[in-house]
Amino acid sequence: MRKNVLSTLLIALCAACSFLCSCKEEIDERNRYTFVGETVADYLQNREEEFSHFTYILKRAKLGTTSASNILSLMSSYGDYTCFAPNNIAIETFLVEQDSIYWENVRALEAGEITKKDFIDTGIHSPILEELTDSMVNEIAKNHIINTGIMTFDLTEGAFPNPNFNNRFMSVRWTADENEKVYTVVNNSSKIVIPDVAVENGVVQVIDKVLNPSTAQLPDLLANQDEFSIYSQALKMTGMEDSLRRHIDASYTLGGTTDKSLFGSTPVPYPDHKYYKNTLLVVPNSILINKFGIKDIDGLIELANKWYGRDYYDVVDEDDFTSRNNPLNRFISYHIIDRQLQYASNSGTGGFIMENYICNYSGFDSEINMPKQFDRYDYFETMMPYTSIKVTRPFTNNDLRTELVLNYAQDKGKKFYNADMRSHMNVIVMPLSRVTDELGIADFDQNALNGIIHVIDRPIIYNKQEMAGNILNERMRWDYLSFWPELTNNNVRWRQKSAIEQVMIPNGFCERLKFNTVDGKIAMYCPTGNGPGVYHGDELQVMNDYDIEHRLPYVPEGTYELRYGYQVWSNRGIAQFYVDGKVTGLPIDMTMATSHPRIGWLEDVGEEETDNMNDKAMRNRGFMKAPASIQRFAGQSIRDWDLTVRVILSTTHLAEGVDHWIRIKNVKPDWTNTALQLDYFEIVPKGIVTDPVKPEDIY
Repeated sequence: MRKNVLSTLLIALCAACSFLCSCKEEIDERNRYTFVGETVADYLQNREEEFSHFTYILKRAKLGTTSASNILSLMSSYGDYTCFAPNNIAIETFLVEQDSIYWENVRALEAGEITKKDFIDTGIHSPILEELTDSMVNEIAKNHIINTGIMTFDLTEGAFPNPNFNNRFMSVRWTADENEKVYTVVNNSSKIVIPDVAVENGVVQVIDKVLNPSTAQLPDLLANQDEFSIYSQALKMTGMEDSLRRHIDASYTLGGTTDKSLFGSTPVPYPDHKYYKNTLLVVPNSILINKFGIKDIDGLIELANKWYGRDYYDVVDEDDFTSRNNPLNRFISYHIIDRQLQYASNSGTGGFIMENYICNYSGFDSEINMPKQFDRYDYFETMMPYTSIKVTRPFTNNDLRTELVLNYAQDKGKKFYNADMRSHMNVIVMPLSRVTDELGIADFDQNALNGIIHVIDRPIIYNKQEMAGNILNERMRWDYLSFWPELTNNNVRWRQKSAIEQVMIPNGFCERLKFNTVDGKIAMYCPTGNGPGVYHGDELQVMNDYDIEHRLPYVPEGTYELRYGYQVWSNRGIAQFYVDGKVTGLPIDMTMATSHPRIGWLEDVGEEETDNMNDKAMRNRGFMKAPASIQRFAGQSIRDWDLTVRVILSTTHLAEGVDHWIRIKNVKPDWTNTALQLDYFEIVPKGIVTDPVKPEDIY
């Protein structure tokens, strides 16, 4: 996000941010700032004829269950907020609509037209403002506040960069009226009619409808939209809808607490909550019918049998749709990703890939870190056991460079082993504007309580031959924070840096990460712009006598070269690596200068033969220069930085249907103030490494 207001106030204003995570603290009256202009609260109160209803709601709404302070007072304090302000007409209309929905459901229930399961309680049982319950006042108020000031001209289609006070992300798109006036639309329902009102403590966005994000869970939200009835029926038949009903881990108790900083005495917060969320990829009925001739669930079952039946799998359970070996079960499971992914990844949204990400507080810019002459990509696991999906923004392909593509094929999308797979690769994730405008699904609601629905332009298929020989037959590189869905689902990855630069990750928070020592600590460092030279700008630091294990992402069965990227630093320690419990070579002294003969790094001189010789010499010692596609500053890659390097851990056969683990253990006797950096990891097919015709590039 590029934000062009309040830049001179950012340091002074960040004090309020530290208590917003828990929403339990009182406002410190001593911290009030004497503003020259209006605050958010002033703007609303000075326009009583327009916003008296919303002001009333903010005045009644509390910051937290134990707080005596109201949100209107917060909007009078210094800080940095976006307030979506519905006018009086919008609120009056909302109350009448929600009240009518509730009483119509009461009537239908009493008449036996619906069951209790289908009953909709809107929480609003009267159209009178003063009769709103305390819980509904809090719900409405918190849906309209974000703790970062955001201008509409800094947005890209997808979502606002930070969640609201109810920890919900809001979608954003643009539309034009009959006079060709362009409006920003929030949650596909509310137009911003007066945009970008800059006030002393943030931005006011005046909207024409109350924001009312769905409280439905993913399968219910899908079932409520007729255009997706075939996929919805498949979810029910396979029982996969039950897997999409988790929302929050009630046993997690560290929200709102802090721990000692890894370095110094600054308190570091733990994640506020532990949410479970998913991304559901669906093809609308209209595309299934018009492009694939699939008119009902029987047609979808036939397609699933083609790709997940006995032609490709030894174990097939055709009679039980709830079996994980059933073709329809495999088909629908591969359309479910293990985390919530917004269309665009501005900051904090948990996007499909790192793009359009500018961290105001630090100056980090994703387009400097990863220039657009290189494709952007990431890999995510699905609910189909032992499978992953590749996501790409293929900047190098002129035909697809503006698209978000799933399972992008090699050779700019032209390489296929199976001609029939052409219809199920290079799958396009459709932005919200295309869904509403081109497909005509005007009331599409994609944001569920526990995840998001994305429309794709064709069914996506997992085919072992295509994945191993085509889609994933490449150097695969993961940012460490993308390993664990919990960091995306709980606003840790891509978090906006504020007064707090770190987030502590407690033991057990991530299912695929183990701590083997009680002294070990791990924290995420928010992106920084001071030439960090790290992939995606962020990193994890594991401190003290570290001994951790993490599961590798699922890749097709094969032999791979495993690599770990790091920065040399005086406190990195000496690490012993293990793959599936087996030692991989000698310990790595990550304090050792890369120019040391043990590593042999030499600066590129621009002569291909000389530079290649240095690369080969380093490989013979088990090291590689850092990737040329990652930049510290514009025009300077980390390949040219003598503090960054990759270590080749091993060449390992990764079997199918098995979890594979990496262990990293400090073996330095004096481990005081020792810290392990987790930046990025590479899994590279052996054929890519040893191909004499098309050797691996430096990027």
